[in-house]
Amino acid sequence: MEENKWHNRMMHLTSFCLGIVVTALMIAKDWFDEFIYLLLGSVVILIVSFVYNYVRGIDYMQEHHPDYKGEDLFDEGETKSKL
Repeated sequence: MEENKWHNRMMHLTSFCLGIVVTALMIAKDWFDEFIYLLLGSVVILIVSFVYNYVRGIDYMQEHHPDYKGEDLFDEGETKSKL
């Protein structure tokens, strides 16, 4: 498990560094206008991916744990009983 965590961190760091290099190259070559469209397209794809995985997670919880209400998430059940 620990090895997988470091692998993911290295992948994110590599992607971040690659993004910085690509941005610097686009600015240096005066292709920044085209790069903005690529960047906006990437952001849209990222947002769609987040929304898809969020909805998929809600569907999974509803299908596999239908009785879960989330009351233990913020200790709501315990604070109500203490009052």
